[in-house]
Amino acid sequence: MTPHSAPARPHLPLALLGAAGGLAFHVLSEALAQDWLPERLALALAAFALVFFTATLGMAGPLSLRRAMLAAAPLALAVSGLLVLASLRFDSAADLFHSGIPVLSALTLTLLPLPFLIAQARGDWRHYPTLFAEAWGSVIRQAAGWLFVGVALLTLSLSQELFDLVGLNWLRRLTDLELFFPLFIGAMLGLGIAATQDMPGLVAPDLVIRLMRLMAPVLLGVLLIFLIALPLRGFETLFRTLSAASVLLSLAVMITALVTAAVERSASEATHSPLITQAARALAALLPLPTGLALWAIWQRVAQYGWTPDRLLAFCIALLALGYGLLYLHAVLRGAAWQVWQRRANLVMALVAIGLSALLLTPVLNPERIATASQMARLEAGQIDTARLDVPALAEWGRPGAEALASLRQRRDDPALQAALARLEDAAAPARAAPRREGLAAMLPLRPAEAAPLRDAVLEALDAIEVTELRDACGIVINGLSDCAMVAADLIPDQPGPEVILARRDEANRILLSAFSVVEGRVIRLDFQQFGPAAFSQQEADAVMRDLQEGAAILAPAQLQTLSAGRLKLLLLPTQEGNR
Repeated sequence: MTPHSAPARPHLPLALLGAAGGLAFHVLSEALAQDWLPERLALALAAFALVFFTATLGMAGPLSLRRAMLAAAPLALAVSGLLVLASLRFDSAADLFHSGIPVLSALTLTLLPLPFLIAQARGDWRHYPTLFAEAWGSVIRQAAGWLFVGVALLTLSLSQELFDLVGLNWLRRLTDLELFFPLFIGAMLGLGIAATQDMPGLVAPDLVIRLMRLMAPVLLGVLLIFLIALPLRGFETLFRTLSAASVLLSLAVMITALVTAAVERSASEATHSPLITQAARALAALLPLPTGLALWAIWQRVAQYGWTPDRLLAFCIALLALGYGLLYLHAVLRGAAWQVWQRRANLVMALVAIGLSALLLTPVLNPERIATASQMARLEAGQIDTARLDVPALAEWGRPGAEALASLRQRRDDPALQAALARLEDAAAPARAAPRREGLAAMLPLRPAEAAPLRDAVLEALDAIEVTELRDACGIVINGLSDCAMVAADLIPDQPGPEVILARRDEANRILLSAFSVVEGRVIRLDFQQFGPAAFSQQEADAVMRDLQEGAAILAPAQLQTLSAGRLKLLLLPTQEGNR
């Protein structure tokens, strides 16, 4: 059987399979939520059901339903076992999903092996034309299936509304049943996937691949402009946050997809356009640059603030991207045979991604253990003090974090650490946060000083998390300058009384603001537009906080007017170069 051909499958079996999957996952999710079963058993069964039915539906077109189920069962067993193993990092299995790492790892382990399993069922798991066709075909089939689910839900909603117009409410009573939507969505997904198998010519990935190829020269131009402008504009923006690394990694994913689409499954299928071929080759050669920059940006954040689970995940993704980049560059350097080597690179890196995803669910690469060790090492080395230690994060990092907190509780001679542990108790028990508001009022710089009644009213309206965050900021005093401030000023002349601006500075030197108004004793949060640079330097943030705390902040007219027409009022806010 060629990669393009697939026997037509009966619609009913896949629809029933989808419905069974929806029902099983719903029941097991309820079992996990309602403690009907031991939580790790419920987690294992729910994960097994989700992976099994997802993998079976993903392979049921290229393979017979029976062979797809036989291939999906060991995969589901492996993924569910790894999730249960990862859950042992936490006292409660539900805490495993506080981070997105287990979900992303399980998703990768569910979807990436499917082309290999299909190819293995056909005799050779390394047969690249089959891997290529089934990887793209699976994406198209799943997308078509979920599109069909969306159309079915829209049709169902419209049917409900039409029946309501003529007084027929049986359909609405049916949809109110708790099991209706798990069964309906699963059945429609199975039916949609089955329908795509009857018309392989209409939903073949070839059209999508050929359209994607056209973007290769465009993306090459964008990448060249970026690489030329970067040294001229400076590298600083790459290291302020992880957002720049996310953009670079997204670019790397797009480059990988476009190069793969241009090279296709074999030489006969590859693009014959010289422009697209050379653009794809240039993108493959340049891929190490954005991936290397992304890895560098993430490493700078790690060097500055230490490891966290999110930074470890970003670092692993960047390592994968750099692996693609280096292998693609190696392929280009092979000369005329570069496309053959690029296809081998894709196969190798897919296996590496599967292996790395599995390791993230094992003790070998435990993100919570690595993050906890990193933060505690920084504390012991004096790189951070206890006032800046993210104690609430430690509480979320499972058993490694709990062990770290236990050791910290023994250091009762450290007042800053006592405050950090106390704020963790506040976050865990919000009702106990109220007594700590009194001490916060004394820590908070207020201008003018006679606005104390407004300050007290606003502090009383803050929730426990806001109290904790503000207390953290106010507890940091460097050279007599606190990281928090409150200013009362009449910023809205049309409203009686002054407004209150609450400011705090975070570890990235961002100035985080909240605005309030007190009307007849009731505190109201105000919307506002903040102008200024997207990120402050240390000196700029110091200057802002100093002006707020010393009363040097001034009121200046905005010189705006509204357009009024009856009850309609229009106010245009000016833009600023730094905010465009």
